[in-house]
Amino acid sequence: QLAERFANAIDLFTQCKWKEASRDFKSILKDYPQDGPSRYHASLCQQRLQAESLPENPRVINMAQK
Repeated sequence: QLAERFANAIDLFTQCKWKEASRDFKSILKDYPQDGPSRYHASLCQQRLQAESLPENPRVINMAQK
């Protein structure tokens, strides 16, 4: 079930539906609070929702640190 829910949330993320994706990632985190990928992507959604401008391709994740 986790994998299916995460796949649905990622699908929303890749469609740039930040609000919906954030909602789904947060829903996952309620049931699986240790799920790092959902936490990471929920954070990215919030960043994009709050950003004044988005990168050229907002679906691309640029890693500034390793």
